[in-house]
Amino acid sequence: MSSGIRMSGMVSGIDTEAIVQAMVSTHVAKKEKYQKAQTKLEWKQEAYKAINTKVNSLYNKISSLRFSSAYNLKKTTVSDPTKATITASGSAINGTQTLQIKQLAKSGYLTGGTLAAGTTENTTLGELGYTGGDTTISVRMADGSQDIKVNKDTKISDLITELNKTGVKASFDANNGRIFVSAKATGTANDFSMTASDKNGLEALAAFGLSVESKANTAEYEKVASYAKATDAETKAYITEILTNLKTARDSNADLAIEKADINKKIAYSEAKDAVNQYVTDQGDDEQKKKDADLLLKLLKEPASVYKYVTEDGEVKEDFEFKPGENSLENTIKKLAKSTGLITTTTEEDGTEKEDTSKLDALRKNYNTVIAVDDDAVLTEVDKKAYYLTEDGRTQAEERLTEIDTLTAENNRVINDPTNSYWDVKDYTGVDIDALADEITTKVLYAKDVVDGKETIPISKDATRVDAQDAKIMLNNATFTSDSNVFNINGLTIKATGETKEGESITINTDTDTQGMYDKIKDFLSEYNSLINELSTLYNAESASKYEPLTDDQKKEMSESEIEKWETKIKDSLLRKDSTIGGVMNAMTSSMMKTYEINGKTYSLGSFGIQTLGFLNSAKNQNYAYHIDGDAEDEVTAGNADKLLAMITNEPEVVEEFMKNLATDLYKALDEKMGSSNLSSRFTIYNDKQMTQEYDNYTKLIKTWENKIADLEDRYYKQYSNMEKQLAKMQSATSSLSGLLGGSQ
Repeated sequence: MSSGIRMSGMVSGIDTEAIVQAMVSTHVAKKEKYQKAQTKLEWKQEAYKAINTKVNSLYNKISSLRFSSAYNLKKTTVSDPTKATITASGSAINGTQTLQIKQLAKSGYLTGGTLAAGTTENTTLGELGYTGGDTTISVRMADGSQDIKVNKDTKISDLITELNKTGVKASFDANNGRIFVSAKATGTANDFSMTASDKNGLEALAAFGLSVESKANTAEYEKVASYAKATDAETKAYITEILTNLKTARDSNADLAIEKADINKKIAYSEAKDAVNQYVTDQGDDEQKKKDADLLLKLLKEPASVYKYVTEDGEVKEDFEFKPGENSLENTIKKLAKSTGLITTTTEEDGTEKEDTSKLDALRKNYNTVIAVDDDAVLTEVDKKAYYLTEDGRTQAEERLTEIDTLTAENNRVINDPTNSYWDVKDYTGVDIDALADEITTKVLYAKDVVDGKETIPISKDATRVDAQDAKIMLNNATFTSDSNVFNINGLTIKATGETKEGESITINTDTDTQGMYDKIKDFLSEYNSLINELSTLYNAESASKYEPLTDDQKKEMSESEIEKWETKIKDSLLRKDSTIGGVMNAMTSSMMKTYEINGKTYSLGSFGIQTLGFLNSAKNQNYAYHIDGDAEDEVTAGNADKLLAMITNEPEVVEEFMKNLATDLYKALDEKMGSSNLSSRFTIYNDKQMTQEYDNYTKLIKTWENKIADLEDRYYKQYSNMEKQLAKMQSATSSLSGLLGGSQ
């Protein structure tokens, strides 16, 4: 509509607004017709989305029911649940076992000594009594060692921050004046040590209240000291050799990785280019196929946002909007692929046709590989030619790859050797090997003095240390250890929660979980019933053909409850007798009625006491719902004999085999309904792509009619405005004439 102010009827007294609106009413009615259609389409999309979510939920649930693992359920009982909780997987053996819990896993924990009264997180190491110079504290976790530099100005808060960076959990309790440090996980492998590489470091630890005897600290000093040789010079030479070998191996692996990636890229490019060229060659002398092959390759290279299609005379046109159906880019590609033999079609036993697109997929992948190199702006033309490997070149490249793998493995042996990897230097960039060897040698020699007793470790008053500990259990007299309190042994998951007394054993009983299997089948049927009942309700809904979405003017004349009631009537009927809904229902019900032969005997769901109530006895829209005889929660069949539970107890393998077959067929049926196409996306039962396009088309159509109405209104208002101007002139002229005549009398 025009945004200008319209003045009308001032002279003539005509209600121009009403007349113009009446004159454009036909156009307005057409616009409203499309608006109503779009609204119904939107509501239908919402209805489809809601039911599609539930179809997908059932589809995902039955996916696991196709396999034996879904039915091999076990249950366990424990004679003393205060000492252990145990669950069993399908692979657990039935029977009785004995368990003894010798010790629980613990994490390393250090409670620092009590510091002077008034100590805060801002108290410095110097204020705690330290008088030495700059030094380091070493913290080692399972994944390596890290040094923390400290001096007289280091605050407690600084130390806590640095400790937490190493992988331990550290905190300062100002109320108790202590620092607390703990490992983040249980088990000896996850323990931590806190050591020093000189006397100042030991004194700094003591000043912070963190110097304490522990197995982890002792083991760390002994490990470092083990690198010491007969003389200081020999010690440094040994460490220098280790560091040099490590650096050489790591640098070599980095170079080899780059070379390997380059060779693999060249091989992939060469093979891909040969495959593309072979595809063109395979068209032989057939000019049309050659033309189709050339066009196909051109279309594959286009950006995904540009869609091209071929007219009847062979002209290629492009459109920047998705065009469903015959003219989509993908359909054009498929036509060309079929012409050149990249897509083949076979007829299944049931008469349906199945397309094999594997050759097209392979060509697309190969062509993308070629384009990735050919379009690489970094490569010059010479580089691109060098990138292509002949057959002999590829043989040599494969041989070089084998050499690279051998060299890399040898380097990894050096890098992962425990003796070498102990000195876990993260980055050798810019590192002076000689200086680093000096630094490590100093640590080694000092550790040796500590181990030999030449250097006394000052112990912090009140400090305590709990060393990490692995959990240890005996199952059927066999010993097992773990760095956590959870053990996974032969299908049992054992969580130890308390230690047993000497000579005491816990009894574990494992048996088939018949109730669990029953509940799984019941849960499946419950979800199936919920979906099939809703589908039936939607399909059999009452007609609302006389109802259309309300216009804004109509809504103004109704209350909120009246509007809601009106729209609900339409929404409830949108999928009435819908072919998509009907197709899904038929697929589901047909699958559920199938029979299967097991051990020479034919079974159906009815064989297990699972059946519908029939059309006469079922509630409205629940004709296809299944009931389990003897189900205590089903008031209709609760009084019947529980045949399903009896079969699970006596013949579980028959129930399992039947349910696997049933789930497989139902899964396939739903999978087929949710296959992708030019009109629908994968895992979607309805034509979502088509409906989205239709919605967009309505938007454009409505906009077109709005513009038409606005133009028409502007034209009519302009005409009436001109009329008003002419009437005003006539009125003015008449008034002037009357004035002249009156003046002459």
